[in-house]
Amino acid sequence: MESNVWKYWRLKPKLAPDSVELSTQQFGTPLTQSSMTSDEYKSAVLQAKEHILAGDIFQILLSQRFERRTFADPFEIYRALRAVNPSPYMTYLQARVCILVGSRPEILTRVKSVIMLSNCWFLNM
Repeated sequence: MESNVWKYWRLKPKLAPDSVELSTQQFGTPLTQSSMTSDEYKSAVLQAKEHILAGDIFQILLSQRFERRTFADPFEIYRALRAVNPSPYMTYLQARVCILVGSRPEILTRVKSVIMLSNCWFLNM
């Protein structure tokens, strides 16, 4: 086991750690869909602050989903994201209907024995 770990750490990375050229001309219209308006997001922030002051919660993660049509290669987007924000938990998930690319501060999924656990409750596939 120990020798396998050592072999793993000696391997050269298959992806270069430098920057990635991503042509922005491959993108379509600027923004096609958002899960909430700017005013709705600001309202959610104010509501979260009220809950923190009331002692109901001590931390919150507000998020917003943006969608945009692109003709860029999703894996090139992943590489560019990795170059600008090298999170320890990068995501590249290819499903039948979509490809999810992300950078998170915590684990998205993990496998224990034969069970896959997900911290991502918003995936609908």
